[in-house]
Amino acid sequence: MKISRVIVLQWFCCISVFAIVLGGMNIAQAAKKGSKSSVNFKWRITSENFEEIKAKAQAGDPDYQILLGEAYLNGRCVKADREEGHKWIKLALAENAKDPIGLYHLGVIYEYDLKDELAAQKYFSSALGGIRKLANRGNPRAQFILGVMYSVGRGVEEDRVESDVWIKKAADQEHPGAQFFMGVFLQSKDLKGAMDLFEKSAKQGNLSAIQQLAAFYFNGYIGDKSIVDYEKCFYWSQKHAEYESSWGFFRLAELYMNDNVIRSGLNMKLEELRLFYQGIELGEEYELATSQIEYIDGIWGLFLPVKLKWRGVKDVMINRDLDALVTRFIEGEKAGMGDLSRGLFDKALKDDPNYLYMNNYWLRFSVEAELPFSLVSEILIAVYPHKKDSFDFWFDYAHNANIAGQSYLALKAVKGMREVISKTEDEELVKEMSDIAAILEANALIGMDREKEAYVLLFEHGKLENDTKILVNYINSWAKLLLKDKKKLAFATGISESLWTGEYYRSENTQSFHDIETGELINPPKTTYKEEKKDLQPTVPTAYEEKTAVGEAKKEDSKDDK
Repeated sequence: MKISRVIVLQWFCCISVFAIVLGGMNIAQAAKKGSKSSVNFKWRITSENFEEIKAKAQAGDPDYQILLGEAYLNGRCVKADREEGHKWIKLALAENAKDPIGLYHLGVIYEYDLKDELAAQKYFSSALGGIRKLANRGNPRAQFILGVMYSVGRGVEEDRVESDVWIKKAADQEHPGAQFFMGVFLQSKDLKGAMDLFEKSAKQGNLSAIQQLAAFYFNGYIGDKSIVDYEKCFYWSQKHAEYESSWGFFRLAELYMNDNVIRSGLNMKLEELRLFYQGIELGEEYELATSQIEYIDGIWGLFLPVKLKWRGVKDVMINRDLDALVTRFIEGEKAGMGDLSRGLFDKALKDDPNYLYMNNYWLRFSVEAELPFSLVSEILIAVYPHKKDSFDFWFDYAHNANIAGQSYLALKAVKGMREVISKTEDEELVKEMSDIAAILEANALIGMDREKEAYVLLFEHGKLENDTKILVNYINSWAKLLLKDKKKLAFATGISESLWTGEYYRSENTQSFHDIETGELINPPKTTYKEEKKDLQPTVPTAYEEKTAVGEAKKEDSKDDK
């Protein structure tokens, strides 16, 4: 993998977006007498000191205001936010209008964001003298900026030799942006040396260096020798994604695609799905991501649970140590050593129940490993206090209760789903959630031998018109009781019978599952649901029953009036 000089120059021109932390001294103190700048200014910004730097910026220190502005402009230890970056740079210049580094960044804003080249060059020219003085005094932050200015002609004539001199000076003082560029310039001659520089820069949080390392470890070469190292690629890709970067999520998803990198299996397909989805949710389009989501969902019908659970979540949430612990537990169960391995599951559940919940371990337990469904309901019980007001939680409970054959418990979960819907104001979201609730409720009704009510309920609900492809894939794969009468299903949902390609399936083996409200483990019923139906109906009225009851009440009121 190689990066051309043209690409490097484009990188310089784009912004300081990848300039990362531009290091230094007390700038404003030297530039303006009486400013509020700190005597002990620390220019390195990290995840550990970010809040401290933000507090000092908010207190009015112009040095830290510029540093914070750079962080937002570059996505350094915080999600990139150009407007927020502009705000802090301008606040610093309001305190010290002659701050050279502040003037330089204002020039970048005019060049990159406002597309005003004339104004940008004016600010670059105004900044040049002060930046040169600071650079000559040994300020690595100013040295790097001066190198960039010479590289692309910001306020000066382009001078490649002069640019290299200043960038090297900054790199020798461990400036992360300068280290990255020295690595880029060196890689055609000494890739190993370049990789060392990239790693030094990446360890300081330089996103460009992090991305470069991940890319090299995925498919790179030093001469004819491959340097592919999927573990290191995974590590740096995860670091990149932690900065809410679409690229990092996409690279992680691609690693999950490769069975030689990550253990294969259905649960890993779900991880691949959610990582691609998160990358797209962050605002980037990627053809492979879109095609893989469609492909996997077409086979497994898994995108619905992924979308419900991960929508709006920007956390990478990968814990490979916990994954290994759970894998060890599953291996022990399969080996018939459950008395020993059960402790591993208990430890994982105690350490981070939310992780097991978010990463859909029900697939590995119940579907892949064919372990008792009660393990799944234990996870749900553990997160219930924190998740009970979320739609995705009740969906997960209803979904798994249906698969376990505990249709009665699934109906109780649908009630929880409808309570969440009643508190939701977004009309589009209400329609989407209502469609899903109707599907799960109808599926549970058929599981209780109430087939007629199920299809009537779907008909009364109305046509499924939102995300129909996703809903069809889900029903074909997981809500298979609804496929008992495809003609009725097509009529009730308004979706062509030809799209119902799955096959009706009803397991003969109902499994134990916890009642979410009482925590009681409900064992498989000894009698049929048809025999128990009279006792169950009053406890959990369906939407169909509620509507019928209202109609009957109106008739009685009408008789009384007469």
